[in-house]
Amino acid sequence: MTPQLLGLPQLIGLGAEGTTPTDAFLLQFPKPSSTNVASFLQAFSPAERPAVAQQLIAKGVASSTVASALNWLDTSSKWTRYKPQILGALAIASMAASAFHGYRRNKSVGWALVWAIAGGIAPIVTPVIAVAQGFAKPSAS
Repeated sequence: MTPQLLGLPQLIGLGAEGTTPTDAFLLQFPKPSSTNVASFLQAFSPAERPAVAQQLIAKGVASSTVASALNWLDTSSKWTRYKPQILGALAIASMAASAFHGYRRNKSVGWALVWAIAGGIAPIVTPVIAVAQGFAKPSAS
């Protein structure tokens, strides 16, 4: 990967031909934080990251900084992988709870459907409103 693709400055002058992305990164961030290293490593595929991390350590970046960045990238990729399933399960649970509340509160299948749709669209707000109304308690009117 070239420095231009990484958004790093291109070196011009003597010896610039052999400049690696790692060198360009270290010129921009002489003492990088783990956040800087994680941002840099994101430009590489997961298979390339260990080799690039070794280059960074060989060039003087603290191994704890590189390890922290790699750990953060690994954790964030796991969240990204399961995020749709987690959000889907939350929406389904909200729909079910909201439909139950809508039916019990108004004794109407129509209101149960309205509350279920609202629970699917706004899975956090709708159950909070249901709890504020007195979850599944019949309305006073």
